[in-house]
Amino acid sequence: LYASTAADGGVAHYGFDPSTGKLGAPGFYGLGAGRIWTNGLAISPDGGTLYAAVAGANDLVGVSTATGATQWAARVGDTPYAVALSASGAKAFVSNWGGASLSIVDTGTGVVTTTVSTDGHPGALLLSADGRMLFIACANANVVDVLDATTFKMRGKIDVGLYASSPAGSTPSGLAEMQDGRTLLVADADSNAVAVIDISSTAPAIFGAVPVGWYPTDIELSRDGRRLYVLDGNGVTRAANPSFIQSDV
Repeated sequence: LYASTAADGGVAHYGFDPSTGKLGAPGFYGLGAGRIWTNGLAISPDGGTLYAAVAGANDLVGVSTATGATQWAARVGDTPYAVALSASGAKAFVSNWGGASLSIVDTGTGVVTTTVSTDGHPGALLLSADGRMLFIACANANVVDVLDATTFKMRGKIDVGLYASSPAGSTPSGLAEMQDGRTLLVADADSNAVAVIDISSTAPAIFGAVPVGWYPTDIELSRDGRRLYVLDGNGVTRAANPSFIQSDV
């Protein structure tokens, strides 16, 4: 198990015993002096390289999981946030939160090959199950940008606001794809809901929403696709709050 350590400037790693469900003692990969605030992580298909977005240095760093040594550091955009890999693992996609852009990095050389403009504050990334599309949650707009993961050209954007022409403020922050390959789930943090998007047509559109807890920041489906796990960034319960009373939770 790998976990970014934010301001500690590295990545913690843990062994896992599936027979007991317990984690071992943590180890630590330091990412060098000045490389502060580690964000998103991705692991190569062979498990040999860990890719870490390092916001303080505006770098994507490739780290050997065998030795913890930094193999390369690619200068990406402003405040890199999340990392996703192409289906082959040959390319790493990095959302640049502060730069309204997506960097595409050759994982073999650590060289940025392409930079694509996005809507504001791109965060969570999700490669479609068929490897053809990359979904980009843009938190400063009510949209998920859609990139062709082969040509690296934008295919369009999906409005994830809960009603037509709603003003910016839904804050899409987390992404998941149903096993049917036809449905995208989007955590709309400021709407306290998970938007349900039909992506089976050439004009993807929202057709429903699931009310969840306070400020959902990430979502994940169980392996069998039957359960949706929601990380509520600002509380542990859901309840009516007509007076907008702030909770201490």
